This record gives sequence, structure tokens and C-alpha cells, in this order.
Amino acid sequence: MDEARQQAVPYLRPLREAEAEVQGAEAALRDLRAAMAGAPRWRRRGLTAQLRQAEVVLDEARSGRDSAEQAAAPYAERVEAAEVELREAERVASVARVRDRLEHFSLAPPARGIGRDVGVDRSIGIEL
Repeated sequence: MDEARQQAVPYLRPLREAEAEVQGAEAALRDLRAAMAGAPRWRRRGLTAQLRQAEVVLDEARSGRDSAEQAAAPYAERVEAAEVELREAERVASVARVRDRLEHFSLAPPARGIGRDVGVDRSIGIEL
């Protein structure tokens, strides 16, 4: 799995950066829309131009992210396959440990019991 991750790093890093750019562009667009919603009518004209520019930036960021996803897809699939194999191996080992414990499990009699000569007052739960 470590080998798959090391091979994927040069391809996954640009993908993470592209995703961060998309998130930043989306946040900027949301902020502009909120500002426009609360702005007076005379100020909206200037914000409309900024809003259009922010939409263009978002489209470009999404396009870059899509390209990075395509470049990283084979490596991301290898990492995912290695993670699936690791989870399956961990599951098999866990099942084996549980089975081993169950095979060596035995019921022991209680270490302490109530003798026949000891009475219990059930009304308050105290030994007499």
C-alpha cells in the first residue's frame, strides 16, 4: 500500500491543490452572492461584473480539477485497491483472533457464592 501511495503522490498532490482552488472559488462566489443580496440597488451593477468574473474563475477551477482527476485516476484506483486489500487482511486477522479466543474460552464457576447457611433479607438486600 505504501508503494501505491508513493507512486500516486505526484498525481494526487495537483488534484488536492485543484480541489482547494475549486473550494476557494466557490466560497468567493458565495460571498459575492451574499454581498449582492444585501447590497443597495445602486451598488449591484458593480457586483454583477464581479459575480460574472467569479463564475468564470469557478468554471476554470472546475475544469482544472477535472483534468487533474483524469491524470490521477489510475493511481487513485491503485491506492484504493491497496486499501481494500489491507482492510480485508485486517478483517481476516480480527476474525482469527476472535476464533482463537473463543476456542480457549472456558466457563469457570463463580469465585464466591452464597452459602446455604447465609440468609438474605430480600426487603433491603443486606446479608444477615
